[in-house]
Amino acid sequence: MRLLVCLDRTTFAQSILPVAQRFAAATNAEVELITVVAPNRHHGEPWSGQQPEPLDAAVVEEAQRDLASIASGFAPPARVTVVVGQSAADAIVRHARATRPDVIVLATHSRGRLGEAALGSTASEVTLAGVAPVLLLHPVGAIGMRTGDIPIGVYAFTADGEQLGTVAEVTPDHLRIRSSSGDDVWLPASVAGAITTGRLVLEMASTDLARLAQQARG
Repeated sequence: MRLLVCLDRTTFAQSILPVAQRFAAATNAEVELITVVAPNRHHGEPWSGQQPEPLDAAVVEEAQRDLASIASGFAPPARVTVVVGQSAADAIVRHARATRPDVIVLATHSRGRLGEAALGSTASEVTLAGVAPVLLLHPVGAIGMRTGDIPIGVYAFTADGEQLGTVAEVTPDHLRIRSSSGDDVWLPASVAGAITTGRLVLEMASTDLARLAQQARG
């Protein structure tokens, strides 16, 4: 298994790292971290495409240092790559076509239902390119994110893959999940992990469910 984890320098994008690290460890995956930097411009004019894209060595080196500090959080440490392009999506797709990863990992700014408009342009374009399966992570614990961003009706799964039911209600403190039996299961909001392609993956295993869950009856 080879993962291509796409990052930029925002706190939001980098907050997917804990989930990406757990996924990599669970699948024994080789990881490559990639970031995209814009080419230089001549007198403010955009690159024409007629010559190789000019590189700003200082910008590239800084981006490589940032990725190298993140790479050590993976075991074994991830490889790092800095690519240049005006469009982050185009650069990611071009690199993925050359390196053929098994899965591409991206952060998404989705709100509500997971439709093309909600994904954000980069995530949408990379997904539609069809180069490899795309794992879209929406880290609800990221700075500026709220548990209220969890879509009502999304399926909730434990970290080890057990389906709990659908999200029926979200408050700052709790998640109410309607199980397949029709019962309501209340969980602390702190267990919310990430939205991945229409699923809410919780930061708990099924063995911990009984300890954390409060079941509302009648």
